[in-house]
Amino acid sequence: MDKSKIEIAFLTTYPPRECGIATFAKALVRTFDNLYVENASKVIAVSDEIGNYPYSDKVVFEIDQFDKQSYVRAADHVNRSSIEVISLQHEYGIFGGKDGDYILAFLENVNKPVVTSFHSVLREHREHRYKLTQRIIDLSESVVVMTQNAKKILLDTFDVNPNKIKIVPHGVPNVRFDEKSNVKKGLGLNSKVILSTFGLINR
Repeated sequence: MDKSKIEIAFLTTYPPRECGIATFAKALVRTFDNLYVENASKVIAVSDEIGNYPYSDKVVFEIDQFDKQSYVRAADHVNRSSIEVISLQHEYGIFGGKDGDYILAFLENVNKPVVTSFHSVLREHREHRYKLTQRIIDLSESVVVMTQNAKKILLDTFDVNPNKIKIVPHGVPNVRFDEKSNVKKGLGLNSKVILSTFGLINR
């Protein structure tokens, strides 16, 4: 398979920040670099402790999560760069402002196409979060969700063209599968029943 020459940047939390989206993003970036893009992909990292994370050279810009103007500066950086498309990894809690609405300061100022991956697709919204989500959809070239049900929720809840929504399953890291009994013993859980789930548990 031929790799694309497109220059892509991922706007996301990123290790060493401890965050589920950051862990996901690192695996996603690695996969793009290994399989899909010829140029090394870049990261625009959202930081809750600006300047305190020893990021790799993948990170070309650091957004201060709690400074709205930092999102504008990030957009300016992208506009002046050779970056051709942004992959926005969206979760309400990782951006500053009410419901994470500081991300609009980036989206409303960037002039490169943005593909937004929604990690949380909710059926019920307060008015502010509803309007915010609709605006993010409107400002995105394309929207990615991870399940068919998530696509249905977006279509039922928001004003969005079905062709704008793409489904890309979440996936899992390629890890070695050891015997369950050995793993449980190593974790000190050999007498326990372990339940796991995809995503967060709610009612």
